[in-house]
Amino acid sequence: NQGARNNIGYSMDELCEMTPLDIEPEYTEETFKQMLRPLLSGTRNAIRLKMQHRRRDGSRYKTAAHLQPMRFQDVTVVVAIILDITEQEAAREKLLASVAEKEVLLKEIHHRVKNNMQIIQSLLNLQTGKTDNTLLKTALQDAIQRIKSMALIHETLYQSDDLALLDLDIYFQSIITYLATIYRTPDTRVEIRTDIQPLKLDIDRSISCGLILNELVSNAFKYAFQHTDQGRISIKFKARQNGTAQLMVSDNGCGLPAETKPEGSLGLDLVTMLARDQLEGELTVSRGANLGFTIEFPLSNED
Repeated sequence: NQGARNNIGYSMDELCEMTPLDIEPEYTEETFKQMLRPLLSGTRNAIRLKMQHRRRDGSRYKTAAHLQPMRFQDVTVVVAIILDITEQEAAREKLLASVAEKEVLLKEIHHRVKNNMQIIQSLLNLQTGKTDNTLLKTALQDAIQRIKSMALIHETLYQSDDLALLDLDIYFQSIITYLATIYRTPDTRVEIRTDIQPLKLDIDRSISCGLILNELVSNAFKYAFQHTDQGRISIKFKARQNGTAQLMVSDNGCGLPAETKPEGSLGLDLVTMLARDQLEGELTVSRGANLGFTIEFPLSNED
């Protein structure tokens, strides 16, 4: 048509004397025949591909081609519909470059947030060393651990290829390793068993899960094994067939007294609030020989 002729720079008479190889520099006669062979043999009914066309002045432009076989006067011919996609490809490449730049910037933001949280931890550590008030020391240490669990999420995202969803297994293992480093001593032999299913979750709910895990594992280390130098903490996380996720933390320590409610301490109040308000889930406490906390929440985020 006239638009194609204007673009490529040849007249109709000139084009009628040419072959596709005159305007498609990426193909040789053999590779062009090889590309058409499935259409002419009937093994394929269409081919879509991108290629470059060469104008009369030697410049090139990008095209998208749809090739389809057709019977014409008892001969199988190939009909090609070709679109100039130079502008679309340029816009696409510009968009991809912009996305790549924003991902780099977002990674840098996560890196700086993590660093800022580390500064906050250091300041709280300094304050902890300057007080003799046991209750205040404990409160500051708990705050430091909570900040660390949030800082770890930014560190995990900084190292991840996906900045929208977090690999919870990697994030959980980071928290567990951090807490084990804090609470384990040469005199204690507390085993940590994990069964964590690889699962991706959005950042907001990942932070809530991380804070819950931090509180429950910390409490187990601090209170479950006061009368023994050994024990076991079990951590399980899995997706269920009903569209929910289940986080379970249990231990074989001294258990929770029958009259003690899950509410009452800041840590357990935080677990209850996060499970209910942030994850829109349910918290179940099982007592007895193995104290266990189970949080079940929907995987899909309706909001």
